Amino acid sequence: MKHPSWLKSLVIYEISTKAFSSPKGPGTGTFESLSLKLPYIKDLGINGIWLSGHSLSNNNHFYNIWTQYACIDPSKLDPSLGSKKSFKKLIEKAHSLGIKIFLDVITHGVMSDSPLVKKFPHWFKSGSWGMTDYDWFGNHQDLDRWWIKLWLNYVKEFGVDGFRLDVAIYRPDLWKIIRDKAYQFGHPIIIFPELGPGIEGVTDFIQLGDRMSDNIGRLKKSKMFSNVYSNTLRNITFEKTKGYNVKIQYTGKTNSSSKIKSNKKLKIKYLNTSKINFSNKINNKDFSFFGHYTSLLVQNIKEKNIKNITVEHEENPEFHVGGKLNWQLNRDNYLDYNLSLEKFKNNIKITFPVRYAHSQFLSMQLSCHDNGWEGYNPDDNPYESNLSRCVFGYSLLLAPYIPIFMSGEEFSADFKPLPNLSPFLFGGKKPGKGKWLYGSCIDWKQINIQEKNSMLDDVKKMLKIRKKLKQFIYPFRVGKNIKNFKEVQFSSNFKIPTPYLYFNRKKIIIIAGNSNTQKKSTISFSIPFKKMNFNLSDKIVVQDLWLQHKYPLMSLKEFTKIKFSIPEDKVNNGGLLILEIMKGKKFN
Repeated sequence: MKHPSWLKSLVIYEISTKAFSSPKGPGTGTFESLSLKLPYIKDLGINGIWLSGHSLSNNNHFYNIWTQYACIDPSKLDPSLGSKKSFKKLIEKAHSLGIKIFLDVITHGVMSDSPLVKKFPHWFKSGSWGMTDYDWFGNHQDLDRWWIKLWLNYVKEFGVDGFRLDVAIYRPDLWKIIRDKAYQFGHPIIIFPELGPGIEGVTDFIQLGDRMSDNIGRLKKSKMFSNVYSNTLRNITFEKTKGYNVKIQYTGKTNSSSKIKSNKKLKIKYLNTSKINFSNKINNKDFSFFGHYTSLLVQNIKEKNIKNITVEHEENPEFHVGGKLNWQLNRDNYLDYNLSLEKFKNNIKITFPVRYAHSQFLSMQLSCHDNGWEGYNPDDNPYESNLSRCVFGYSLLLAPYIPIFMSGEEFSADFKPLPNLSPFLFGGKKPGKGKWLYGSCIDWKQINIQEKNSMLDDVKKMLKIRKKLKQFIYPFRVGKNIKNFKEVQFSSNFKIPTPYLYFNRKKIIIIAGNSNTQKKSTISFSIPFKKMNFNLSDKIVVQDLWLQHKYPLMSLKEFTKIKFSIPEDKVNNGGLLILEIMKGKKFN
């Protein structure tokens, strides 16, 4: 599968178009006003914008504000945002600054009063989120043709560089065609779904591949805060540990549950994870893509009617308020993580898509527009960085992932709601009291506050270091060996996150963090230099890239005796240690 050459250096910055800038007051952002902020985004070090606002949408369906997700017609730009001309100018200017633009695609449907529903009623069936959903599996070839043409037009006419798919993919066959045709006319694109699954030949990575916060706050159990190496190792081997839990719900109140290696009567057996080639014909042209599916055998099920089956993977991060992402037999809507089954006697074979499929790039999200969802603590700030250089550097920008974060995080913005933002998904009660991050009216004057300005400077510095070290720091891929990435053995005066390192034949890069806001950490390292192609006779040059300090030429033994210092977190130049170790001269 081909990927654009720029993907490996991608840093994604999400922008809520109307709330990002306020040329005529809160919520009046346009394509033109965003264009004026592009030099700031370039100077920050961003090279990818996830634009969550472009098409004709409803003004108050969700949280009582205009949102892309209450889409009326995806083929039309919202006139309140600007014209086709201003949209094209925005993208052209972004490209001139080395910034890619990705559009948000609402894949499930449109508002029920959309002219599309009236004009093409056979395209639609049932609904969700208070909207009317496309009938993706009703064999409507005119719908398929329209969908392909629609998104290819955004690529051809405007130069859009890819698409983020809200909630689900639904029709990977159509996205396969869109992707391939974009490549054919010389404009490679990327496709990243919100939840997955990742599909070889269709998607590049998953927005929620892994993340450090969810809709209602920080995921404190995430290992990205304490051990980036072990978390990364888990992610590149995702869903291969066979640690599945199966829950069966029967009609009535009787339930059964078990897990692999359990001694319970209900027995679970892992069968395989296989790569399946899907072929079909759309518009008289053949297409194919690969899907990765896991199969389990569940034995000794009860002779009762099964109402629902839920499968969970023990190592899945928590993705939403309801807990772990799971696969289910029955859902209100058909989603990409449904499962299918075959019954025979007292056994069933369950098959479901692997969410983090082979070859997908790893992504790490600090925050997105869904932070601050209904139920969020009204006294908390839905932005997640909170001045922490340790979180922004150690856990996000210096880790081997595609970083994703909401605009405003770079200076730890204080949340300021749009005037009509409600704390409730529907109904519009208590306007101005909401915390949904999509409705954050960014107050750019906050940058003049000293602690926020120094945070901004430090994030810029992190991104410059990431760019300088691009041969080391780039997103790893699922199923690929990571020979140049290691956990570091260390000793420190108190508990800190476990350092990690990158290396090649000539250089070692050590990343360490200190999340303590009261005191600095002292740390020494035990590096297996010999295994990293360094000879005991080598002298080394050591440079602290974070504090821009160069140490005198030293031996490997001298290095192990140094006690390095990591300043306390949440202060200028604090929270991080970034060491570059290079081979120098040899001892005689």
